[in-house]
Amino acid sequence: MPPKLPDAETRYLEERLPDFRRTGKNDRTPFLEACAKRLVTLQGIPEGCIGYDLHIKHFVQIAWTWFNNRIQKNKDRATRLPIRINRSWTGERVFEFMKNSDIREAVREDEPNHQHHIVAWNLMRRSLWEDLEEDEREDYAALATQWNRNGPDVKLQPRMAARRALGWMRSTCKMYWEQCGMALFLYGVWPDEDGELNTLRYDTSDYVAELAGKDGRKLPRFTARPDWEKNIRAAAEQFFGEWYSLVAGTSVRDHSARKGPVEFQFARYDDGTPILTDTEDGKPFTVERAQEVLRQYIRINYRHTGQGRAMESDCAAPGSLLRNGHAA
Repeated sequence: MPPKLPDAETRYLEERLPDFRRTGKNDRTPFLEACAKRLVTLQGIPEGCIGYDLHIKHFVQIAWTWFNNRIQKNKDRATRLPIRINRSWTGERVFEFMKNSDIREAVREDEPNHQHHIVAWNLMRRSLWEDLEEDEREDYAALATQWNRNGPDVKLQPRMAARRALGWMRSTCKMYWEQCGMALFLYGVWPDEDGELNTLRYDTSDYVAELAGKDGRKLPRFTARPDWEKNIRAAAEQFFGEWYSLVAGTSVRDHSARKGPVEFQFARYDDGTPILTDTEDGKPFTVERAQEVLRQYIRINYRHTGQGRAMESDCAAPGSLLRNGHAA
């Protein structure tokens, strides 16, 4: 997020906003560079000083972000759904994440009294990044590709959890509530860099209560109940249902996954191969039960005889089971 600009710089950008709207996309680069030079001047940074070009690049991005935020049709950014939960890593972002302490120390030594710490941080990050050899930057770029696919290295995940998890949990609750009307209760546990377990909780009632608070209303949260941690799984319907009925005015039905079919106890040949029959407890199979048992038989026999090997003729399915239409 860009820093809050001083009043003089904000007024300048407000004056140039109509010009930005009228400027075509192909002509915006020189326009933004001109704005950046003016912002750098207002910052008191003399032209030609060390790092001047980096300042210009940084304030081009600041100006573009400032203008772009004010021409968006949807200004309430908090209502936008997260396109993806994972950050889009680049080589430079990976470098920043892994060398966080080095950048912080360099900023502290270089500009301890900088008016905008984030400006100094971004300039130092870019400077250190550009000082790297080409093969080092390629290594970070390769890591970025890997992190975008599989997430950061395991040893770095505790830091990611501490920084990002709560925001992602909030986005998840927001998305499911707004798109599905579904209440979620998220409870995370992760080891920190010292191996100590940490916990983090966020749920839909937190998100809804935040929204209500902005309107001056007060809504209950799941955790307002003194016994909220007891038997959450066993009492999930009642636990969520009472709050959900109060807020949404409706009841909750259980949509738990169905249990799998009961395992059939096969008799076995001497070599362990299962024997398929067409009765259970002395009664003929129903069509549904015959299908379940046949699937179990094929799975067990396939594992027993070895993948790709044909079943022995004396272990094949009884013809009556197949002829009577019981087989799947």
